[in-house]
Amino acid sequence: MDLPIKDHPFFTYLPVWDKPGMLTGAEQTADFKTTELHKFSYVPDHFRRLLSLGTAETLTFPLSAPLRLSENQFSRSLAKIAYCTAVTRYGLQGFDRKTITDFILGNYPYAPFLVGGSTDAVLPSMPGLDHLIALAEIPINEVKTLLGFVRLFAKSGTAAEGMPIYTVVLGASVN
Repeated sequence: MDLPIKDHPFFTYLPVWDKPGMLTGAEQTADFKTTELHKFSYVPDHFRRLLSLGTAETLTFPLSAPLRLSENQFSRSLAKIAYCTAVTRYGLQGFDRKTITDFILGNYPYAPFLVGGSTDAVLPSMPGLDHLIALAEIPINEVKTLLGFVRLFAKSGTAAEGMPIYTVVLGASVN
């Protein structure tokens, strides 16, 4: 069975987080203090015509369901994506992996200290790019530290604002 994404609507809610606490000097905490979720949706043209929706109208459903997001699990998933990318580039010995692997395995409770985002305006969508994963090294307290950046569904969003870009502090670089 072939179900092309371009033919089917989707609705995705993603949290808006502050930068990781390690980058801002914040105390370690297990609470993201999320105050905002962004809803991103895509409704194909043929679906809009079927429902008599204009191009600017939002598709809504007359039902309500509780929205549950495990921020800890979601942030651990983002960390896994960034971690695997870092291992492919730097190898297992290229950075201090102790804290990030403890976090990924559920043994480090301070997710917002290692994973965050930005409340700044988000760049528009990136056509042709399903997901964006990038790495960078920056000094944190005079230690060269490896960061991962993850943008899920990078080609989705609007002409003015795209999906959030999340930041993961991976560990001190040993190179």
